[in-house]
Amino acid sequence: MSFNNPSVPYNDLPFLPTDDFFEVGLLSKELIGARVALAKLDQATRLSPYTAALVSAIPLVEAQASSAIENIVTTQDDLFSAAVDKAVSGDRALAAVLRYHSAMEIGAEYLEQRPINPELSRLICSTILGVDETFRQFPGTRIANEQDSAPIYTPPFGSDVITKLMENWAVFINTSTLDPLVKMALSHYQFEAIHPFRDGNGRTGRIINLLQLKADGLLSFPVLHLSRVIKDDLPNYYRLLRLATEERSYQPWVSYMLQKVREASEIALFQLEKLGEYSTELATRGDRVFKGGIPSSLLAAVTNFPYCTINEVIKKCEVSRPTATKWLEILVTEGLLEPLVRGRNKYFVNTKVLRILNP
Repeated sequence: MSFNNPSVPYNDLPFLPTDDFFEVGLLSKELIGARVALAKLDQATRLSPYTAALVSAIPLVEAQASSAIENIVTTQDDLFSAAVDKAVSGDRALAAVLRYHSAMEIGAEYLEQRPINPELSRLICSTILGVDETFRQFPGTRIANEQDSAPIYTPPFGSDVITKLMENWAVFINTSTLDPLVKMALSHYQFEAIHPFRDGNGRTGRIINLLQLKADGLLSFPVLHLSRVIKDDLPNYYRLLRLATEERSYQPWVSYMLQKVREASEIALFQLEKLGEYSTELATRGDRVFKGGIPSSLLAAVTNFPYCTINEVIKKCEVSRPTATKWLEILVTEGLLEPLVRGRNKYFVNTKVLRILNP
């Protein structure tokens, strides 16, 4: 049955289309562009010595952007300093973003042993929300217009309905012979349309996008900042989700997601290039002020993550506190790092790396 009443649970939401239903050929240009860009990124991250910087920071930035889509906003200083300290204050928004980051890691670990399935989605959502989450048990969930609160969409309701839809979702992910990027786009739509949890569906779905790319062998490292390019174009994201529901018009939605994969891949490639250029510049300038040249371990410590502490340098460079302090002060004096004091803690911020990672 077609969608016709946004106030009524859409229990007739169709299963995902069969492989022969979807005409991939209509998207050949967009698909080739996305696959080429993603393949270049994957190859570059396998070979580049600067991949560590993206691997350490992009999942955090992705967590920040994906959470911002749900109006959970944090500052860079709060996010990166908390990540360094591995501790969170009473800031609820910050805690939510860091839980998202943990959910990405937990999802990747789960994927090493088992395929994507409904239980993985529950595990990810539970981690994001900080509670043991199950499929929705009570009615009342709906998507509403922000301006007048008028209902836009009411997702399916009922344990049996949601369970069957999620089982179909998992079968599609693990057995479809469609191109993996097309499959990712369609399964992301379906997950958001099912809306299986009371909260956290968007964030859970965006984590699963990256896990699908990894599971299908398209992305070795989690460096695709997909939430950022979606956040910059939210009206179209929501408009095309609605179009797919109301008219079963999947082509525009898949085309949109392919475009976002290409954009995010090109941004990550640009970031790798700029990290390489800056690392060379930093090494050259550091060699002028360090007797015998800037230690490679110090260079890595201040470029692989944009926020650094004395304790981090002690640990990563295996030096004494006086030596670590002296090294960081030299970099501050040379204008290569900026000191940041927050409460009792002092950080040394590599603002150039930060701008590269999150321009």
